[in-house]
Amino acid sequence: MAQAKVDLREIVSDALSDLQAVEPDAAFEEHGDERGWVEPSFTLTVGEVGLRIDLWERRKTGHPVQPVQDDTMVLAAAS
Repeated sequence: MAQAKVDLREIVSDALSDLQAVEPDAAFEEHGDERGWVEPSFTLTVGEVGLRIDLWERRKTGHPVQPVQDDTMVLAAAS
């Protein structure tokens, strides 16, 4: 899991570099801490538009969307 987070951080950072070539104000934020107080996520933003990637590892019981053991889904959407 730790390596997957490192890889995802690198992918998002590379996307930010590409995006900043055409939108210099593009930004990247990473949320979450190791205590689980905030759900881990990565966000790319330009102006009022953002792409947020949430990690499922700390989903709480009772949350509407629960991860499934051995789930291979890498994309999901919400509005």
